[in-house]
Parts: sequence; structure tokens; C-alpha cells
Amino acid sequence: GLVGSEMCIRDSLSGMRSRLLAIPQVTEVTIERELPDGLVIAIEEREPIVRIRAMDSAGDVVTLLVDRYGVPYKGLGYDSEFVGSLPSLGGVVLKRAGDGFEAIEGIAEVDELLTEAKLIAPHLYRSWKVVSLERSPQILVKSKMAREIVFNPGDFHRELGRLDYILDYYKGKMVTKLASVDLTLGVQVPVQATIQ
Repeated sequence: GLVGSEMCIRDSLSGMRSRLLAIPQVTEVTIERELPDGLVIAIEEREPIVRIRAMDSAGDVVTLLVDRYGVPYKGLGYDSEFVGSLPSLGGVVLKRAGDGFEAIEGIAEVDELLTEAKLIAPHLYRSWKVVSLERSPQILVKSKMAREIVFNPGDFHRELGRLDYILDYYKGKMVTKLASVDLTLGVQVPVQATIQ
């Protein structure tokens, strides 16, 4: 009867929710019945901040996306131009967890740096090719403007301002690419202007 149908529908909706949550890109699913015959489905997805190359369980090299919590996942339905605009993540070793990978540590600081750069210096952010944790807790950025930029977590706003000033200064001197900019020493910023 009616009670049995209601239980069957609840079980079906629960199964649908579980299947959707099994997709690594999905973080939350809400399914509500809208009487008399409708469903309202709300899906929250991970937001990628960087991309990383990895070998999947079949031995194929794939591009994974990494969200602000360090969760690597295969991105479904993203525009290839958007994925290509994300900086690559370097200096980490992915650890397998079932069919996927464990969350990557140290991503909170990377997210903070990228968010700050997009907000106050989007022209700098767009030039960033690789964001690396190889010198963690420092963050190393490889860009079109400098082969190596070193940031210290905690003062990204000030460091980005210094970087912008330095790049403008050297651009005025007709230096198109710097070898190294170390922003970790406060007001003293060692700059290596010529690429060896």
C-alpha cells in the first residue's frame, strides 16, 4: 500500500544520494520530495585550486584536480581552458587510498596564497605555472616572470605587494624574466636578475 510505496521511495532516494556521494567531485547531496510528483536535488561540488599529474590504478597518466582541502579527484565536466589555467602542484607525493589518493597536506596555505593573489594581483596569478611544496612550509612558485618565487605563509598580502613592485622595477630595466625572488626575509628581498 501507501506506506510500502513511501518506504520504497525513501530507499530509492537514499540509494540515489549514496551513488551521487560516491563521485569524488561531489561533497554534499540533498534530495527532497516536492509533492505531488517532484524532486529537488541540490549537489555541492569540490572547487579545484590546482591540478596535478598522477598515475591512476590502471597505470595511465591522468590530470587530477585538487581542492582547498587537499583532496585530489578526477574533474568531470570542467572546461579544458579552465583546467589549463590552474597552476600545477609540485613538490608532493600522492599516496594511494583505495581507487583514489589521500588528501595532500599543506594545501591550506597554498589556497590562502592563491586566493590572495587572485584578489589583489590577478595579473601575477595568471602568470603562475607551478606552485610547489618542495620547501614546505615555504611555498615555491614558478611563473612566466620569474623562474622561482619563494613565499612564507602568514604574510602573503605584503609579499605579493613586494613582488609586484620588484617585477615592475625589473621590467623597467628591460629584464623580462628573473631567476629568483625570495620574499621570505621581510624587507630584504634577494633577487637574482639573470638566469644562469
